[in-house]
Amino acid sequence: MTDGKLPPDAAEPGPHERLETLEARYRARLQSLLPDAAELIAGDSVEALDRAFEQARTLVERLRQQAAEDARRDAARQVTPVPPGRTPPDLDSLPAVEKIRIGLQNH
Repeated sequence: MTDGKLPPDAAEPGPHERLETLEARYRARLQSLLPDAAELIAGDSVEALDRAFEQARTLVERLRQQAAEDARRDAARQVTPVPPGRTPPDLDSLPAVEKIRIGLQNH
């Protein structure tokens, strides 16, 4: 008897299979939004996937901030310190007249 219907085992997937397919698609979407931590996004329900995504997002954000801070610290260490201001002239080697002239200019 062929009434155009498929046998029950060849019919559309049941609700359980559709749910698994939707969860797999949702997981793939979340993983594509956060590829740096895709392997951390796992779960057997939408709620578990949401929790895992939020935890992974927080972790990635914290690691990025820490890396940026470390890079700033490393860059600051590599910058040569500002050279000190001009050193005052060695007054001991100057004649008295020059010492007086310099003293009058500074006051």
